[in-house]
Amino acid sequence: MTSSDPKVKTDPDRSLQYQIKAGKTGEIGIVVETEAVAGHWLSIPKSALVMLLSATAVAILVVLGAYVHRDILTVLAVACAAIISLGLPRSIGAPAPRYSSTVALIFSLVSVATVRRLDDLYIAGIIFALSVVAAFGAEMARKDGRARLLDSVSTTVLTTAAAISSVAIVGLAPHGSWKLALVATSICVAISMGIFQLMRMFWAGTAQWNQILHETELEEDDLIPGNWRNETTGVYRVMNAVNHYWGITDTARTVNVLLTGVVGAALAGALYQTGVITGRNADALQKLGQYIGGGAVPALVVGLFVGLLSGLIVIISGRVLRPTSPRVSLWASVAWGVLPVVLMAMPTYALVRMGS
Repeated sequence: MTSSDPKVKTDPDRSLQYQIKAGKTGEIGIVVETEAVAGHWLSIPKSALVMLLSATAVAILVVLGAYVHRDILTVLAVACAAIISLGLPRSIGAPAPRYSSTVALIFSLVSVATVRRLDDLYIAGIIFALSVVAAFGAEMARKDGRARLLDSVSTTVLTTAAAISSVAIVGLAPHGSWKLALVATSICVAISMGIFQLMRMFWAGTAQWNQILHETELEEDDLIPGNWRNETTGVYRVMNAVNHYWGITDTARTVNVLLTGVVGAALAGALYQTGVITGRNADALQKLGQYIGGGAVPALVVGLFVGLLSGLIVIISGRVLRPTSPRVSLWASVAWGVLPVVLMAMPTYALVRMGS
């Protein structure tokens, strides 16, 4: 039964995906968030701050879980999976966010529980494969005419994959060198987000955009998508400020990645000098030293690589998940902040396995 059937009551497509370009400049492409009546909206600067605080909170909980009790990591993984499942579909204009969130939430929580019970991360791959089938089943359950079917399936699958990545937080525990690796990568991601937030405040040319975002108040009528096209309106000016504030420049993003790499190398060097790196971590560095040199060189190289990768994940996440209106929902802001830390846990697991 399709939406053309007169017996079917078809709700309007609440995702409201408008691709509106401003004149010949092509600067603005608008996607209004699904949460048209969300109760908690944040300005762009506040959203960026919430992202940083969310990533920092996850990093702190990772440290506590690694060195106090592993169950803290289990609770953290469950929370991250839930936040990503509930926040991500609505923030990217999913056609049926409830269905996407339901599938992602169920399968990500099952993955976390199963991996925690069996201490086997490979089972998460099987669960994810089953979630792809469930994504199509969810579309069959929709009663809204299944608008933008391909977009909906893609959103469900990608959200589930991101949420299931939370299992790496608990899946690392059976491996002897997991604590230091997980803690270091989580801290590097939080530091990278902190560096970029400072760039938004002090990078050359950002002062005017910050002023616009802090001083301009938009009325509800201004958020009508048709208003984005008019270069004479205040909302056009605000959207230019949003784009510049969020991404700054290509140079700034590159500098952020490089600075995070330097910070990662510095942290690794400090850990090496204080003798914190022991056990399998030390054995892995010693083996690596046979190829690139001894002493602190292996630790510096690994730290540099981890820092660069952390910065790269933060920048890519910021480019893919970015505000397309002058305000962002609270759920989206928290999910965007948690996601880079969760995504970084997967390559961390791969590094630990290779090192052991």
